[in-house]
Amino acid sequence: MKRDSFRTTLAILALSVTLLSSLMASELSEQVIIAEYDGGKITKELLKQRLEKIPSFYRQRYETNEGKQKLLDTMCTEELFYAEAIDRNLQNDPEVEKRTKWEKTRFLFQRYKRDLIDNTQFSKDEILEYYREHEESYKAGTLEEATPDIRRKLLQENQSKIEADILDSLKTKYNVKIIHQVIDSTTIKYLEEPEKIKKDIMFVSSDSPELNYTLSEFVTLYSLIDMRSFVNIDTVKKLRDYVDRIVEMKLYYIDALANEYPAKAGL
Repeated sequence: MKRDSFRTTLAILALSVTLLSSLMASELSEQVIIAEYDGGKITKELLKQRLEKIPSFYRQRYETNEGKQKLLDTMCTEELFYAEAIDRNLQNDPEVEKRTKWEKTRFLFQRYKRDLIDNTQFSKDEILEYYREHEESYKAGTLEEATPDIRRKLLQENQSKIEADILDSLKTKYNVKIIHQVIDSTTIKYLEEPEKIKKDIMFVSSDSPELNYTLSEFVTLYSLIDMRSFVNIDTVKKLRDYVDRIVEMKLYYIDALANEYPAKAGL
């Protein structure tokens, strides 16, 4: 696909999508084609599936006709850029591969973490204790009827502890060690010149090959794939916090793959 053709397709697409509001009616078949672009098409069913994958607290903004139209526009544009990337063979570019894996890591981290937290189990004693402590709020119903609401509130009240417990268990499971002294002795200005950092200093180690870094490797990789965050690291404390965040993200990602989470979640 030539660049001029690509731009023309986008322009035509933008006009076409604007005319699709009438096609969002609920009586239409799920297989009705609501958008076409060079090399493909999008049915009402595909739009619905994409909508269902959006987290519930964001989904409502896309449930109106206007919101669905914006989502459809985004889907078409993504497909066109993807086709252009394939046409240029960018999928085999090492930098693109790293960035693609990074986006996959971030996505799985968010979904898997949310599901692990949401599936936290509370004992009958914990639920009964909360019910008795807040009996005035539930006097109109039975304990059984109140249990879903109590469970939701226990999740909210204990979320920080639940997150910490899950992270600790993952660190133990994959035998993760972070040598913070290496971070503390880092000259911050070298974050922009990773070649000046000693290359043999291993500061994150794990039983998983995915989570073993020298400081030089870490800085070189994440300054490339997460530049927006990395440029704001101007103190040792910020570097520490960033390393901890990346380790957490990678642990959830590794465990999600080990448990075949993408397939089980239909991702």
